[in-house]
Amino acid sequence: MPEFKTVGKRYKRKDGIDKLTGRALYPQDMQIDGMAFGHTVRSERPHAHFTVDTSVAETMQGVLTILTAKDVTAMNHHGVLFKDHEVLCEKKGQTCRRSNSICCS
Repeated sequence: MPEFKTVGKRYKRKDGIDKLTGRALYPQDMQIDGMAFGHTVRSERPHAHFTVDTSVAETMQGVLTILTAKDVTAMNHHGVLFKDHEVLCEKKGQTCRRSNSICCS
């Protein structure tokens, strides 16, 4: 049987103590001056029918842009083996499962 370097062995992680104590910094913990924040609106129900009206959100202070499926048509699918999952729901204004992304700003 071949000898493995790490499989089945204990080793000390370089970031282990920082993660254990809560001192570790993650990308979502960092802020840069002028940084924009995003928000995704998700479906609360499976197989829900929906329409998207962005007119009120577009007038709100601080909103840079709002993206819906019609804005990302060329890159709206993802998946591990097959690109068969929508990033933002577009098919007939209907979600497939709970928490499907509908739009983001």
